[in-house]
Amino acid sequence: MSPGRSGAVFWGLGLLLLLPSSPVRGQDGDGGFKLSGPRTSGVSNRQEPAVELDLQQLIDARGLALLTGDDEAARSLHGLVARWREFYRERLASDQQLKQLQGQIDSLFASMLRDPRRPTAELRRVVKHSPLEQRIPVVGRWLRAIFWRAGVLFPRDVARLTADERSRLCQKLRTASLPRLMESWRLRVLVWLLRDRQVLRLSARRDERVAEITPVSLSDCPPTLRQLLQRYLDMLANLRLRAAEKQAPGQGRTLRGLLRGLRYMDTIRQASQVTGLDHRLVTRLLIQESAFIHQRVSWAGAFSLAQFLNIALKDIWQFRHRIPGANRLLAGVSSYQQLRQQVIADPRMAIRAACIYFRRLRDEVALRLGDKGRRMSSEMLTLLSLELYLLRNGMGQMATFDSLVESRLSWPQERLVLPLVPAAGGMLPDPATLLAGWMEGLVRRLVERKVSQAVFQGRLARLHQALGLAAYNAGMQNLIRASRRRGPLGPLSFPLELDETRNYVDDILDGMELISRVEHLASPLHDMDYRQLVELARRACGGDDGTWKLPPVQPAAQK
Repeated sequence: MSPGRSGAVFWGLGLLLLLPSSPVRGQDGDGGFKLSGPRTSGVSNRQEPAVELDLQQLIDARGLALLTGDDEAARSLHGLVARWREFYRERLASDQQLKQLQGQIDSLFASMLRDPRRPTAELRRVVKHSPLEQRIPVVGRWLRAIFWRAGVLFPRDVARLTADERSRLCQKLRTASLPRLMESWRLRVLVWLLRDRQVLRLSARRDERVAEITPVSLSDCPPTLRQLLQRYLDMLANLRLRAAEKQAPGQGRTLRGLLRGLRYMDTIRQASQVTGLDHRLVTRLLIQESAFIHQRVSWAGAFSLAQFLNIALKDIWQFRHRIPGANRLLAGVSSYQQLRQQVIADPRMAIRAACIYFRRLRDEVALRLGDKGRRMSSEMLTLLSLELYLLRNGMGQMATFDSLVESRLSWPQERLVLPLVPAAGGMLPDPATLLAGWMEGLVRRLVERKVSQAVFQGRLARLHQALGLAAYNAGMQNLIRASRRRGPLGPLSFPLELDETRNYVDDILDGMELISRVEHLASPLHDMDYRQLVELARRACGGDDGTWKLPPVQPAAQK
């Protein structure tokens, strides 16, 4: 190194030594930062930090316990949730940023409720003044679809069009992209999409703000309750990871909606129990309708968590005395107008009304199909008798085939080798082996028949649930009218097979099955390989030498 460069380095080091000490050195004053001890310090001297979370996570943990049927854990967490909710009541009510976000959401909600009745000129003005970057994704899909319908798959395909075809194409492109030329239905869809996405963004910001201002510390929580809560917090963390996975978009949609709906799980459980419904099915139904965001309105004007139309609420109010549990859930409601106002104002009232309406439609389906010993109506008998007969037979045959395939895979048949034993007339097959083979075949056939019956009953129950969901989506009379529009043989179309309801029903029922095993998805064992599972079994059973030892049986348990 040259003398000049070495001198510069020397003077630089000297200046660093003369500089004031950094605040990171850890001062006792308020302006400094405290550093942890050196790495040589004992681990036993380090205190475990208190578990920090927010109020919404605490509520979601209790909601997950309610969803999975762990009522004892839910009761244990109820007091903790109530205490922290009361502690933050005034802060949540007085926070200005939270008030501003809630006011924007409520204003959008009220505006979207008026949109179906707005004149086209007003909708055009809303679209014209909306930011272009928000319209680009929707208009881009419209333009792409117009090109494809015109046969333009590559840019060079435009040259193949005739003058008339190009003129029609350009006219469609202009009416789909320019607000001053858009048709009324495009304006309504565009306004709905813009405001719905804005509601989603504001709802996410509101939840983030609630989490910021409601920290919860468990330092003074009893150890047993803390361990119980930590179990469900870990499950929630695992579910958030599952929801972020891109390999299964349907699973992610179900889990993301479920995580937002856990805050309402106590109301869902109570309303489902009163109306005799499965709370997991109701949960997945509301995920499909609104993803548990109350201030959403569809382009057709359906509103709230359950995406109600006014006709559905009128149906609830008109038949409330015939629907099981309706009078109990609607206690204090004196008119249809009051019911509508409460459904709009309170998401929990919307959940109760959704359970009442679904029970009403499911009972109507059961009545028309002749459930519980009642005769099927003549109209539905003509409509459904042939296809229902074929569907039931087909379901029974497919259940038998599936159970046979499953039994062959899990219980393969081995080739029977009959040993010969000496007898008076020579060598004869062993009768004990023949008897054992006959018994095994008999047991196999009985098991296969039992499995096929169980599969059939399960699919038949799924069919009845699907019919109720189809009626919820379109209404029974709409399903009948839609089947008649399909041509001369339309009346034979089974309502579930209609194109406008099939995907809707399948998504809900598949999501319900996912919710029923949500505990397995939330478990870390879901990602363990065979070696890790064996190691866990050895730790549980105490076998370090390669064998699994069972724990000693207590006298009471042995008795």
